Amino acid sequence: MDMINENLELCDTLQSILDYEIACGNVLQRIDRKKWSKIDLLVALSYPFHINQTEGCVHIDDSLLQQTIKSSESPLEIAFIAYKQRQAIACPADKDILNPELCVELRKIYDFEIKHGNKIDRIDRFAWDKVDLCVVFAFPLNIEKQSGNFQVSKSIFRYVNKDCHYPLETSYTAKDYRQSIAGPNQ
Repeated sequence: MDMINENLELCDTLQSILDYEIACGNVLQRIDRKKWSKIDLLVALSYPFHINQTEGCVHIDDSLLQQTIKSSESPLEIAFIAYKQRQAIACPADKDILNPELCVELRKIYDFEIKHGNKIDRIDRFAWDKVDLCVVFAFPLNIEKQSGNFQVSKSIFRYVNKDCHYPLETSYTAKDYRQSIAGPNQ
């Protein structure tokens, strides 16, 4: 069956995004059904979103989250996710996603982690009520082992999550900027 003719039954907002992207020349790459733990339907596009470059073209519902996702079969992708409907639309992450705009203090931690070989696992945007941007590394933060060699500003709040309902991560948050850097607990 041709992917374009397949009845996807996307929620209205995701369908609007898909329609806009197709109209802008984007192409369906694949459709994943029940391959993700919290997403039953993922529609993947071949090219980065046009919607991020054109403000106001499609109303993005507040219930959608924008996150980076990855799997063993595909490169890092950015997705709009409707968790209530367990649906998402994704595209390849453009190069700018791997170099997020962080405040000065978190940029120091980010650069330190990259320099010491840590890799980005995902980037969460608007996923938490008090943090708009969270860069999550794949491995425990190197900064945790380097406390004597690396001084964290007093404006940065350190938090260790031990609640198994959420990712077990250690994070450094700049509350004034609503930004955070996290990694798995050691």
